[in-house]
This record gives sequence, structure tokens and C-alpha cells, in this order.
Amino acid sequence: MSLRTQFKTDQRKIENGFWYDVKDAPNTDGTIPGFRLARMSVSNPKYAKAIQAIAEQQANAEMSGVRPSDDADETRGVEMFCDVVCLEWRNFQPEDDGCVMEYSRKNALTVFADKAWFDLRLHLQLKAQERAGFLAEKIAKTVKN
Repeated sequence: MSLRTQFKTDQRKIENGFWYDVKDAPNTDGTIPGFRLARMSVSNPKYAKAIQAIAEQQANAEMSGVRPSDDADETRGVEMFCDVVCLEWRNFQPEDDGCVMEYSRKNALTVFADKAWFDLRLHLQLKAQERAGFLAEKIAKTVKN
């Protein structure tokens, strides 16, 4: 494979996301949960801006002699993930009971701030860092085959 085939990404996908279907964890009713993920990388300008803002907040706090609590850091991380990385979901059933939770920022913050869903957030963050989902369209088709 050429460098182009392995590494050229689609900037629209980086910023607007791609659908990642969690095929190995279907709901009991057979539907597949999916998440639209933007790239969690400095190649995504929105992510780069969010990380810069968090770094500036931390620097300002440290300069004033105040260290933010771990809970505050976690909250900022969850907010950034919900605002910039996890843009939407479909077929997400938190109780696996056929009741789909509609996507909203409020619902996303509630779910991803819940420690019981930490591993899902971590899994989605890892997927949002991998280049495979963000390859240019023609290249992505090649990867799928």
C-alpha cells in the first residue's frame, strides 16, 4: 500500500465525523448502536481549539495558585468530548430495553459523566483517534474490503 492509501485523510470527516457502529455489542432487539465521531486529534481544528482552551484554563488557575480539582478536570474533559468528538448517536439504549435515548448535548453529558459508562467513552475516544475512520472515501472503501 502506498503512503496515500494508508495515510491521506478526509478533512470533512475529521471535523464532521464518521459513523462508528458498535457491531460487536448489538442491543437485545438486534439494533446496532452507532456514534458519529469527529477526529480526536489536532488535525481537527475544533478539537485543537478546545484542548488549547482547557490548557489555558489550567495555566491561569495554576498562575493564580489554585489547582482545579480532579472532578473539575474530568468535567471539562467530558464536556469537550461531548461538544467536539461525540457529535451524535443512534440506537443507544442505556438500559438495553428497547427504549432509545435520543441524542442531545444534555443526554450525552449525563451518560459520559456517569462512571458506569467510562469504558464506553474510553472506547469511543480510541476510535476517534484512529485514522481508519477518517481516510478519504475511496481509500476507506479499500480498507473495508
